[in-house]
Amino acid sequence: MKKEDIRILIAEDDVILGKALKQAVDRAGFHADHFARPDEALSATKRQSYHACVVDCMPPQNARD
Repeated sequence: MKKEDIRILIAEDDVILGKALKQAVDRAGFHADHFARPDEALSATKRQSYHACVVDCMPPQNARD
């Protein structure tokens, strides 16, 4: 499998950090998708397979309801 075939999901509510992580992953030669909301990230996993996920362990309080 080639690097560019590997898809990584980034779930990070801090938009600046999420964009920075996506840029770093993309520059490393992988494909990254960034989602700021947990529900968007979950929905994406139903449409697309991911090889790895980077998930914010402390999303905003209202996102956990």
